[in-house]
Amino acid sequence: RLLEFRPATASERDGSPFAGAQRSAPMLLRRLFELHGKPFALVHGLVASHVASLTHQEVATQTLQQMLERHPAGVGRTDVAIGARPVPRDVAVLLGVPRRRAVLVMSRSTRSPCDEVLDHTQLYIVPEAWEFGITLDHSREATTLVAQPAQLRGTAGEGSSRGG
Repeated sequence: RLLEFRPATASERDGSPFAGAQRSAPMLLRRLFELHGKPFALVHGLVASHVASLTHQEVATQTLQQMLERHPAGVGRTDVAIGARPVPRDVAVLLGVPRRRAVLVMSRSTRSPCDEVLDHTQLYIVPEAWEFGITLDHSREATTLVAQPAQLRGTAGEGSSRGG
């Protein structure tokens, strides 16, 4: 479910790779993912301004990777880090978890082949809801991160998400 999609303010860009000399302001993106009516993940972050041309429906249904691949220069590199940490109050409320509880946070930063910042996002994940796998395809010199719902509060997960 798409919660927010709008131009980011200067204060929202502070401390991110989008701070400073960008030609156009990035977009703030917040999406909540649910399974069987229960929230299990929240995407919160900044994406390059080229995504602003997408329709509300496209932003609500496409993966982050699909949106970024529409950049005229393409996608060159994505760095991903995964760790556990307590969530901010607003994220805890949306995910339905206690404020001080640690969840998995996948931080992602993507750049074009010419080193333009395309996204700086965090995916907050209820830990028991997800299972991660990494595929190293040495023939193509590519690494694929596959994240898919596992069992969510006693209910079998379904579907998958690739690339955020």
